[in-house]
Amino acid sequence: MIIDKPSAVAEDFFQKCFRGDISAAVELLDPKVSYRVPGSHRLAGTFEGAQAVTGHIEELLRQTHHAVDVLQWEDWMIGINNVAGLVNTRVQRGAVIDTFRAVFLVTMSRDDKIRRIEVFFGDQAEVDRFFV
Repeated sequence: MIIDKPSAVAEDFFQKCFRGDISAAVELLDPKVSYRVPGSHRLAGTFEGAQAVTGHIEELLRQTHHAVDVLQWEDWMIGINNVAGLVNTRVQRGAVIDTFRAVFLVTMSRDDKIRRIEVFFGDQAEVDRFFV
């Protein structure tokens, strides 16, 4: 199997984030990165710059007590500057455990850094309820 650079960088970024290795994950971000999380929940918004993006990830991990597990990367679609990953994740807040399916659309810069991240949840209403 051939592994291309954009999907390898994207997967590496999310694996490092969800494991809590934020200092290693930030090295994969363009300084002007933008991260859009849809919804009406407390973690929704657009985060501009590496510090804001990593702050958002740290808040996600804080709210879930670091219980964000990638169950499976189901598929990848790879373009010249974009890569989309379909993922199943399990998250926990207190005694509540849920599984979410999402697509992460990642745009790469010319120097193989992550320039933009957009997330699309399979069931947005479920995510909004979980992160009330």
